[in-house]
Amino acid sequence: MRNWREQGRAQDAMGYYLKAVAIFDALSDRQGIASVLANIALLYQLNSYPQAALKQYHEALKLFIEVEDQINVAKTLGNIALIHLGDAQAEQAQEYAEQALAYYRDLGDKHGEVTMLVTLAQAHTDLGQFIDARTFAHEAQQLATMWDFTDQLERLRLLKQGGMPTGSHYVE
Repeated sequence: MRNWREQGRAQDAMGYYLKAVAIFDALSDRQGIASVLANIALLYQLNSYPQAALKQYHEALKLFIEVEDQINVAKTLGNIALIHLGDAQAEQAQEYAEQALAYYRDLGDKHGEVTMLVTLAQAHTDLGQFIDARTFAHEAQQLATMWDFTDQLERLRLLKQGGMPTGSHYVE
């Protein structure tokens, strides 16, 4: 079955998300609200509205921190980093990616860790800090190879070729 994005029905998805926020709000379910806000942010991100996505991610982040949902804090920080990277704001991307990396390491989430290492390599490349970029890329390469994270190995390959896509998303 095709999803809303494949069908070009982002408005329908947004309507359902807004109804879900109202339901979770009525139930005082902060976790549910945060999850829906993150999905709304992703919808904006995928439809090339980075500022709207950032606003929703920051709202979701506050709630994820409040309910102590560390994995979603990490994912949200990572998505914020990717948006900043895609908007040529490498310093902000670096800041959020470093925070996300710390969470992923604390959680033992190797894929998240490698994703943020690649993001940091790209941010440092964009800042002209090539020695740091190579350090992050090397660490990411070792871990991605060890854990067979082909998606991140592809990002590294593109980074080395100078054509790394920077606006990709992490949360499915």
